[in-house]
Amino acid sequence: MILLNQQIREEFYNIFGPELKAVTGDPKRIDDVVKRVNDLVVPIEQLSFDLFNIRHTQMWKVVMEDFDTQVQLIEGEAKNFIDESFKNLRSAEAAFDMLLRFKHIRSREAINKQMMRKFNDILSQYSKELDIMNSLFTNNANNPPVTKNQPPVAGAINWERSLFHRIKRTIVHFQEMPEMLASDQGKANLTVHEDWYDVSSKFEVNFSPELQEIIMESKYMEQLGFQIPQLARNVALQEQKFLRYTTGLRNMLNRYAKLMDSLSSAETKLMTEHIRELQRVIRSGYKRLNWNSLGIHDYLGRCDQAIGKFESLVNQIHKNVRDIATKLAAIESADLFKRPPPKSKEDLAGVKEFYEYVEQERTKDILNLLFVRWMHGSCIECSPQYVEGDDEPIIFSFYSDISQYPQIIEQAVSTSQNLQKLLGSLSKYLNRWKKYRSLWKMDKSIVVDKFAARNPSCVSYDEKLQFYTRISEEVAEQPMVKDEQCIRLQLRPLAFSVQENANSWVHSLGYCLNESAKRELYTLRNELETTEEEKELQQKIKIIWENLFDEAHKIDHRLGTVKKKFTKTTMQEIKTFASNLAAFASRFRQQGPSSVGEDLDRGLEILGKFENEVEEFERNRQELANAEKLFDLSITMHPELLSLQKEIKGLRLIYDIYKAQRTAKEEWSETLWADLNVQLLQEGIDGFLKAFRKLPKDVRSLSVGFHLESQMKEFKESIPLLLDLKNEALRERHWKTLMARTDTQFEMQTETFTLANMFAMQLHKYSDVIGDIVTAAVKELGIEKGVKEVVDTWETMKFTVQKYYKGTQDRGYILGSVDDILQILDDNAMNLQSMAGSRFVGPFLRTVQEWERNLSLIGEVIAVRNLQMSLAVNKYNG
Repeated sequence: MILLNQQIREEFYNIFGPELKAVTGDPKRIDDVVKRVNDLVVPIEQLSFDLFNIRHTQMWKVVMEDFDTQVQLIEGEAKNFIDESFKNLRSAEAAFDMLLRFKHIRSREAINKQMMRKFNDILSQYSKELDIMNSLFTNNANNPPVTKNQPPVAGAINWERSLFHRIKRTIVHFQEMPEMLASDQGKANLTVHEDWYDVSSKFEVNFSPELQEIIMESKYMEQLGFQIPQLARNVALQEQKFLRYTTGLRNMLNRYAKLMDSLSSAETKLMTEHIRELQRVIRSGYKRLNWNSLGIHDYLGRCDQAIGKFESLVNQIHKNVRDIATKLAAIESADLFKRPPPKSKEDLAGVKEFYEYVEQERTKDILNLLFVRWMHGSCIECSPQYVEGDDEPIIFSFYSDISQYPQIIEQAVSTSQNLQKLLGSLSKYLNRWKKYRSLWKMDKSIVVDKFAARNPSCVSYDEKLQFYTRISEEVAEQPMVKDEQCIRLQLRPLAFSVQENANSWVHSLGYCLNESAKRELYTLRNELETTEEEKELQQKIKIIWENLFDEAHKIDHRLGTVKKKFTKTTMQEIKTFASNLAAFASRFRQQGPSSVGEDLDRGLEILGKFENEVEEFERNRQELANAEKLFDLSITMHPELLSLQKEIKGLRLIYDIYKAQRTAKEEWSETLWADLNVQLLQEGIDGFLKAFRKLPKDVRSLSVGFHLESQMKEFKESIPLLLDLKNEALRERHWKTLMARTDTQFEMQTETFTLANMFAMQLHKYSDVIGDIVTAAVKELGIEKGVKEVVDTWETMKFTVQKYYKGTQDRGYILGSVDDILQILDDNAMNLQSMAGSRFVGPFLRTVQEWERNLSLIGEVIAVRNLQMSLAVNKYNG
């Protein structure tokens, strides 16, 4: 138990360390929890009794119950702290690293499960970081902050790339856990920028106020007789045209903005294609047209037509939204369980009548609440269609669409399952009452007559009467109302009927018993007439008894000496028995099956021998007890023997579980490592632990019970470690490291490597070691895949060349665009740099460094080649 105390404290320390402080930013609260964990050992250190003395077992149990209570309280506070802290994370990447580490170390199971549920919080934090990055970029895009001594353009590019890599580094890290990114929130983060489309674009008329000012200045300057430039005069002459175009454009854009502002987010998503089509029409105004274009008037016509069509569609959608909202409000407030009006306060409707009324009213309401479909290509509702052979008409509604919606299906299945569980629970409860069916199922008069015809004894009558009386009393103790979720059972009428029938059986049996007793008494009275011989014997019986008593007294007197001798011998044998029993008890405590500690195999071996000795003592005790009765001695009690018998029975229960568990473990040991079935091991050890926990509490508290439970728990703790070691990331170097750190040796041959090798390693002792190795293997696998991806990319990379013409003259070949190649080069170089900075890069360091040099060389070659091409093109042009 002291080892368990230390283990629990270590599990808490593994969680509340510097990593959690760095992520949550609340070191004071973590220190408070750690202090409470430290205080767990204080009551044990300050014990006022000898915890190894079996007489203090009860006191020790009180201490451990208080210890368990404190552990539960700390766990509860820790889970609350984790829930609060993960809502205000400092860094999604740091929190992710911490959770990955906790995944492979031993910690409190409840807290570890709580931590593993926090990946969604990390994704939420990452979403916030994305929003922050987007806000930074948006706010500073026109005036990017640059570092000292950097030119504006290069500094702006460097700033933009730094934002990009801050986002990319985290999402690349997340890819180490694909199941997290497979979640809905993970997919949303992966595609957060891919699905962006500008449905809320704000358009403005690009007519500078300075142009209006130039037009006014030109008109007045010309009136004043000044010479003005021809370009300014041309612009001034087109004033009315510009005024007409700008007014039309502003009105059109205001109309567009008003329509867009009237759309909700759901409506915007619904009309995405229509919005894109409308924007496609408007987009030509800022791509192809300028103020000198001749098609501005037509452009305004097309825009007004498209906006009018879009406006009509929006109005229709808003009308549909209002109709749907009204219908949904009616559905939400509909009463689908209308009760039939009561005939009177006491006369309630029967179940069948109640059900038929509810169904009838519900059908009426649902027909009024259905969303009826329109006929194809119109706004006319489809009327109900009658099919020959069907009583009910077919109504075309949206049922087929809604019924296929996953959430609707999930709710329908959940409702059906809950109803099935509810009905099953009610049926199970009502089945308890079926045992009383015999009270009214059998014909009482026939059964009672047959019973009376057998002329039973008073004892038989009493058994029957007690049986039916107990039924009446048992029913009276049952609750008269049973609430099961949404259903209430009124059991009073049923209970009253059962009691009434039980009392009726009692009355019938009592009547038969009374009649039978009358007949027996009359018969006995007639048979009590005695003969003369019996009267003479009655007078002599006293003398005969006195003579018999005197004879017995004389015989007892003659045997007095012999009786004293045997009494003395018996008492001596009792003392000898007690002495031998005390010696055996001492030997049992010191050398018996309860003293073997963790060596349960030896305990199982010697258990049978001690069981035989206890049985022999029990036979001797019975013989001595019989002798004590014979010689009128008080029966000597041997509490030590009773205690030994009780303990030996408890030990047999424990060792039976151990033997079964050992046999199962031997069978599992023969399983090949390649055929590992974790579920089989988990279910097997859980079954043995469950069987152990079903043992009486005093049996489980025996020392061998503690050792057995510890061994089974250690085995259970090693099962997740087996699963970790099956990770595809482990390579031969990792197995060699594991053997070195666990001081074991085995051959990793697929054909011969069995679980016996893994069991022999006692993995539970090396959970931290395994966690470190598996974590390193996973990290190294990520680096290995990253390096392979870089190698594969550049082994298949190709440059394009194309002919260069000046006019019609062929000037030879030049290198094609390398923008995409340079982007890939930058990405790969950044990834390699990140790999090189990882502490897990060891096995791949030379490869990473080699490719860093290769990519650097490729970049330099491309830069030189581009410079040469630029010079060559300038030369040719010149």
